Amino acid sequence: MQLSRACAVLVSLRSRLGQWRDGQIAGIREYNHQKECALRVERDNWLLAQLTKFAEAPDRIFAYETFDSGKLRLLSEVKAMIKEKKPTEVVLLMLKSYSHLFRVNEREKPNAEDSIALMENGFMPHDGRRVDYQIGHYGWLYRHVRNGDRAKALDKLEYIRLFVKANKPRFIFWELAKAPDPYLAPVLRPLQTALSAYSHMNFTAARTYFAAARNELKKIVHPEKTA
Repeated sequence: MQLSRACAVLVSLRSRLGQWRDGQIAGIREYNHQKECALRVERDNWLLAQLTKFAEAPDRIFAYETFDSGKLRLLSEVKAMIKEKKPTEVVLLMLKSYSHLFRVNEREKPNAEDSIALMENGFMPHDGRRVDYQIGHYGWLYRHVRNGDRAKALDKLEYIRLFVKANKPRFIFWELAKAPDPYLAPVLRPLQTALSAYSHMNFTAARTYFAAARNELKKIVHPEKTA
């Protein structure tokens, strides 16, 4: 009965707001549509860069992925330790002992944590491309554990896990395949074949099909250059 009354009020409110409400919803939908399109453009440009890397040297990407699997195992162990409420000192020792795995020597470590804090508050660092964000996030994980903030530590663990996996062929394919955009179908077909060859360490075939996926995406991202 209460739900019926509430629904009646909502219907009444809908009819009273009339065209103003329809106009507002249309505006919000258009804004959301434009935002989604802008995000897809950014994603597709990023995806094109990744496919180019995969096509150039799939064997090197495979080596990176093998190395990064050690990071993922460590993160799983730390997650279990936090959930089991192991002594803070033990978790911190584990994190400190393996911090070198998360250090990117080609990037700058100083102020990485500060740069991340600025980004999370809506400010972009001056030259973010040179920042070692991976070790910065790892530093925040260490800080959250040290401060006893289990919820933030677990959230940061998940963030780092995605950070490590996000530029790997398997992760990219499965994320795109979850709810595929129809226009990416010509890209996903050769990408799936490339992934099968890549998984079996057939890097010659993987290179060919990664290149095919890249070329299909080029037609979408830069149609003027492929016409």
